[in-house]
Amino acid sequence: MTRRIDVRILTPFGAASGMGNWRTASRYAQMLRASGLNASVFEPSAIADACLESGQRTVAIVLNAQRSAKELQAFVRAKIPVMLVMTGTDIYGALRQERSGSPEYAATEQALRSAALIVTLQAEASQEIGSRWPELSPRVFTLMQTSPTRKPYAPIITLQSKTVRFLIAAHIREEKDPRTAFFAFHRAFPEGWARRWDGGRVPVRLIHVGSHRDRALAREMLQLSGQFQGILLEGPLTHAQTMRRMTHVHGLIQPSVSEGGALVVAEAVGCRLPVIASDIAAHRAQLGRDDPGLFPAGDVDALAARLTRFIQDQDFLHQLRNHQTSMASTLTSPAQERDELVRLVRRLAELLPKESS
Repeated sequence: MTRRIDVRILTPFGAASGMGNWRTASRYAQMLRASGLNASVFEPSAIADACLESGQRTVAIVLNAQRSAKELQAFVRAKIPVMLVMTGTDIYGALRQERSGSPEYAATEQALRSAALIVTLQAEASQEIGSRWPELSPRVFTLMQTSPTRKPYAPIITLQSKTVRFLIAAHIREEKDPRTAFFAFHRAFPEGWARRWDGGRVPVRLIHVGSHRDRALAREMLQLSGQFQGILLEGPLTHAQTMRRMTHVHGLIQPSVSEGGALVVAEAVGCRLPVIASDIAAHRAQLGRDDPGLFPAGDVDALAARLTRFIQDQDFLHQLRNHQTSMASTLTSPAQERDELVRLVRRLAELLPKESS
């Protein structure tokens, strides 16, 4: 009788970090267990445990080629087939072509070449890998992140709305570009209020939740929040608390300059929270190239204009909500993501030696 596949999932960040890599690892483990597979999540400090006592049916999923390069090679030396999940800091960070020749580039590229399967979180990243490393194309697959539909849904702006609230849900890091969002909000609402489509005056707030991963940038954001009207920094929240915030705000601002595939976008669409996002590969894949809420990454004026229209123009708001609702079938289908993940893990297991009868 064939034993169940044993999946070791390695993430560079633990549960306490609240980082996206941990959320992805945890979600994958839950999906695999629900499908009858053994799945355990390990941090780098436990790589020896992850590699030791591996049975004939052991495979590995490694998140983040750059930060997990050494751990990936440890699995390879232990003859455990690896599925590498590429993140934004990989393809849009360590593997940027201008960094070719650096130690980080070399280690990340070697991790890419050593993986039996390579998974990206959106199609443009898969296409880029296939273009730059054509010999790896047969190993590359796209697995978009999803989130279930959640109720209660986020509120809509009405004549009875006492305040319009925007949310940024991201750790403070340069990749997430909170600076553009803060300046755009201030440009759109310098006194902390706006005119609604009916001419009524309504207060506007920008709420930022997330830890201060980049302390220098966090100090700058704290200073700006003190200077600009209507900006509130709430600091780190649990995932459950963040999801509750999503059901009490009117719009999500996602200003990142790079993303592997932002789960928070799928979560927002799952609770019908409109998203205004930077026009980067991950957001185009999730929301569609013609999404009316996309704005050029880093463009303060363009983001400010969309924030203003969000409140002043009912047609724009309805267009945004309707378009993103039409994308929900792709972003809110965890069963589809789970089935594809299981298929990839079983494909990985086919690389193992055949069990003796």
